[in-house]
Amino acid sequence: MSSLRIFVSIVIIIIFFSCKKEVQVDQPLKDLLKSGGSWTISDFHDDLNTSINYTGTTLVFHTDEKMQLQSDTVSGNGTWRTSSVGDGVNGVSFVSIDLEGDDFLYLESKWAVLTMTNTQIELSSGMWMHYYMTIVKN
Repeated sequence: MSSLRIFVSIVIIIIFFSCKKEVQVDQPLKDLLKSGGSWTISDFHDDLNTSINYTGTTLVFHTDEKMQLQSDTVSGNGTWRTSSVGDGVNGVSFVSIDLEGDDFLYLESKWAVLTMTNTQIELSSGMWMHYYMTIVKN
């Protein structure tokens, strides 16, 4: 009976240590956005360099995944959430922005994170027409 216990214990130990821990690729992004403070859009453009101009717009990401936006002339509200595809080095993080109204129409999208530091995030969105946005922490 003791050899059966030893065998079962070894199997349990092997299973325990061979299981990979799933990595939450989007967790650093979520933590950064929930850390408080506001972000300012320092660059916004598309593939054709059209006249859409959100530069200077302030984004505030709240911990309850609600958000506020403020430009020189317009303000708005919405929600945000993060997600990811893949894991580890090959993973891609996203922030999805859902807004009320049409004042910030081109900001409402699922944005892929291109680069991220504690003070700056570069994002891209779109399938046929790509939009690029850089936000800087205030």
